[in-house]
Amino acid sequence: IEQAKKERDQLFTNEEALEKFAREKYHMKKDNEEVFIIVDEKEKE
Repeated sequence: IEQAKKERDQLFTNEEALEKFAREKYHMKKDNEEVFIIVDEKEKE
């Protein structure tokens, strides 16, 4: 629980951490960027 609180606090106070979270979790991007999702063949099975 403490780790989750630390991560939440960092998202609210650190703009770079928030951007990283949004990009990784929700595949968000800037207007001039493209997102490529690479799927491991082993995970598909």
